[in-house]
Amino acid sequence: MMVIGLTGGSGAGKSTVAAMMKKQGMKIIDADRVARDVVKKGEKTLEELAEAFGSAILDMDGNLNRRVLANVVFSDPKKLKQINAITHPRITCVVKEMIKKEPGITVIDAPLLYEAGLDSLCSAIITVVASYEIRLNRIMARDGISLELAKKRLDSQKNQAKFLQQADFILENDGDEKKLEKRLESILSQIMGRK
Repeated sequence: MMVIGLTGGSGAGKSTVAAMMKKQGMKIIDADRVARDVVKKGEKTLEELAEAFGSAILDMDGNLNRRVLANVVFSDPKKLKQINAITHPRITCVVKEMIKKEPGITVIDAPLLYEAGLDSLCSAIITVVASYEIRLNRIMARDGISLELAKKRLDSQKNQAKFLQQADFILENDGDEKKLEKRLESILSQIMGRK
């Protein structure tokens, strides 16, 4: 069994790379999806978030109102740390269980790979990078948000240099998918050669 970590800042293109890896038969664990699952109505993690941030983060049906929570969290780094302290242990637990069930090569697609401690599960880590401007444009298009909000979101994340220091492999994503695929192939052949 091999576990590859896939990370990078918002808008870098991790999802595109994960889709390419999935095409090659690798099992993808989307840590963002796991994060959404652990805060569903009825989950203990959601109860803990409501205790920490108040019932204003819940909609009328008792589900998490992501937009409200995002506005709170992205405007205050201390609150971002607080939400991560509540959600990361549960996310890590679920990811470990998923890895156990999957033979072959598993990819953990996680923007907060290091913060959640998921890097310790990985044989190799690929960091996807793109310029600040490209990332801003992707976030605005993907999430339908303003430039100001996209900047706030990017600025609340650790800078790209931090990702680069911790990565085993850097995958540049300038928007050309053919080049991206070739770069990924080169990295994967290096990882497989390490086994």
